[in-house]
Amino acid sequence: MSKPAQTENRWSPRQAMELEVALHATTQGPFTGKTRNISIGGMFVETDMPRLFRDDEVLVTINDNHPSGDQPTLCRIPGLVIWSDGNGIGLMFSRLDPGAIRALRKLLYPAPEVTQESNRAGTTHLKGLT
Repeated sequence: MSKPAQTENRWSPRQAMELEVALHATTQGPFTGKTRNISIGGMFVETDMPRLFRDDEVLVTINDNHPSGDQPTLCRIPGLVIWSDGNGIGLMFSRLDPGAIRALRKLLYPAPEVTQESNRAGTTHLKGLT
């Protein structure tokens, strides 16, 4: 018997990205996981065991990994479990506020480095785009 095809309902493409995240659910204590992919609309989080199930609400805390070792919180985003299996959970973000959207956009689409060249016109160039 064949498996039915899943409908793709994402409104933004996912990007492969590994980040440590903390997951907080009302049904249990907080636990950590690692993202495998993420988008403005959701993420897949790999966990050591399936702890959440379809329609569970969760608060995802994403930490910004700094070379200094400090990990200030990048954002906290409410989400809804869309599916779970033995490897982890698929989350859809819900109730995104403007700050969370800005943080996700910065994470997913970092701006190119701006350099100032010494020339008569004082032109600014985007590194890697010139």
